[in-house]
Amino acid sequence: MINFLIPVFSFQVSIQHLNQRVSTSRSSRHRQVSIWVEEAEDGFVDEEENLMTGEICVKAVKAFATDPNDESDHRFLCAGALIKRPDSDVYDAWMADSLLDEPNTQFKGALLALDYLFAHYLEQCIQFGQDISETTFEEISAKFFVQCGSINSEYHCASNMAARERGFRPIKEFINASDSSSSPRVLEYIDTDEEDIDSMIFDVDTGLSKYSCDLYSSNAISILNAINRIQNLDSVLE
Repeated sequence: MINFLIPVFSFQVSIQHLNQRVSTSRSSRHRQVSIWVEEAEDGFVDEEENLMTGEICVKAVKAFATDPNDESDHRFLCAGALIKRPDSDVYDAWMADSLLDEPNTQFKGALLALDYLFAHYLEQCIQFGQDISETTFEEISAKFFVQCGSINSEYHCASNMAARERGFRPIKEFINASDSSSSPRVLEYIDTDEEDIDSMIFDVDTGLSKYSCDLYSSNAISILNAINRIQNLDSVLE
């Protein structure tokens, strides 16, 4: 399990407040804020303190935003790290928020960070994955787990909301769905007895719809392109 050392700011927000800010932020046009993501510095994820034995940090990123009152001031929004499990082709995307009293800004930063890690994972699967032509997209997506705590946690609220916005859902929701209808296909590739059922995985139908609505993000486009390439390989086999 990875544990980021997040700088202390001041962020306490209810889910209702976050939803309100996300839906009504466009009214504040006079406050121009730039939001971006960049790769974290070497050593940000410490091998001894942050990783379990055998885990590998493949990519670590941070999201930042400018201060509307001082564009030279870069505010840290959140961090994410793509971690490869020991002797496995399974990856965890660990996400954590800083403490900042601007939930809409943090939400957008978390979207960028998650998209960056998901896009990197999919590109790795395409470029370096073995027998990619014999693997379904559901199987590939079932090996990418988003670890972003609870939506009620002040350290994970924005990241959790961002994951849901992109079509990720906790494993327990897939399990509950399988109890009431046919079992979701993605569960065929997950050992639900071993995994944390609060971990989030990609709901393919919902996620594709979500990403298709955001063609302004370069990483969102990269993710859609990667999914299409993998699905085209699937269709050749059918």
